[in-house]
Amino acid sequence: MDNRLTAANNDRQMSVGARLIRQFIDKLRARDATVDRIRSAEALVRGVHFRDYEERSSCRLMQFSHARADEVIDRFCDENGWDESSRNDLKFSAHMLDADQKSDTFIRFQKVGESEFFVHFIALKRIEETIFFGLARHHVKFKLSPNVKVTERNTWIYKNWWNKMRRNRNQPPTPEPEFEEETVPAEDMTLLENFFLLRALKKFAEDIPSSVNELQHEERQFLTMGSDYDF
Repeated sequence: MDNRLTAANNDRQMSVGARLIRQFIDKLRARDATVDRIRSAEALVRGVHFRDYEERSSCRLMQFSHARADEVIDRFCDENGWDESSRNDLKFSAHMLDADQKSDTFIRFQKVGESEFFVHFIALKRIEETIFFGLARHHVKFKLSPNVKVTERNTWIYKNWWNKMRRNRNQPPTPEPEFEEETVPAEDMTLLENFFLLRALKKFAEDIPSSVNELQHEERQFLTMGSDYDF
């Protein structure tokens, strides 16, 4: 109990930015994001045969009164083209926050084209009557090699290029048969999702360096996992 009280007191002394970064980190830890797993995901992405690849991260920090949560969330979802289901899920998360520094973390993957998707990583924290909304967003746009077939029937865009990812990247590209949908292990899906979530989080942390300095050493180390590279 004493340790929990100490941790809670330390959290209250931190800036809002640092607390939101900590929420993101805790969520990734809960999803079993480790150094080895992030490196494995990075190796998989490197192994894909891309004709072109582009990625871009952005972030945003907002605050608004709890009473205006629906209004702000509606505007955010309209601006980002979210569907009704995701909009309602985010509103539900905001309404479930109580006034005692309660927090929640929200993840959404949004396919916006045949070769394009967004990763939305959102941390919500309520302090008294104010909700703080931290958004870390990663935009990935790529053109696969001609032999990789992309279909609309798959929920996650990863499934369309999973077979290509698992191939040895040192092998020359060979003609592929028509893509047949297969069940991708949940563990492997999480591996890739965590990789893109971490890249979004890094951008959020880069924009508030003073808040990063408030984190514990092992939390700052977490932000260094994986490399920043160009394909």
